Amino acid sequence: MTTPPPKATPDAAPEAGPDAVFRRHLEAGEFALQQCGDCGIRVFQPRMLCPACGSDRLDWQPVSGRGRIHSRAVLKQRPEKGGDRAIVLVDLAEGPRMMSRLPDTPAQDIVIGMAVRARILQGEEGPAVVFDPDPDGLAEPSA
Repeated sequence: MTTPPPKATPDAAPEAGPDAVFRRHLEAGEFALQQCGDCGIRVFQPRMLCPACGSDRLDWQPVSGRGRIHSRAVLKQRPEKGGDRAIVLVDLAEGPRMMSRLPDTPAQDIVIGMAVRARILQGEEGPAVVFDPDPDGLAEPSA
């Protein structure tokens, strides 16, 4: 009789694969994304194949961390539980869009189109990419 493999837990960090490589970059203090060696697009979430062309030639490249708020959702909480907080979608200068937060910015101060810059927050659950307002940020795209 064989022993079944241990069940994966949602909070367990991957040990191998693109997610693990992304996490190791963050642990080293580097914000890097995959870039396709065939079509050139930047990719987020980490993956095995390019979502645009199907290539397996995805290499890790550092990114600027600059972007703009695409959208936000405010999670209402009681003041004794930390008050309201916002979850945001950020359009990175390099192309991908990622979900994150601005932990040091009040939810009511976060507006769509706001320029932001990434930083790596080393927390109890491991490193995470979070953002701060960037007063010297990206120029508004022309209409």
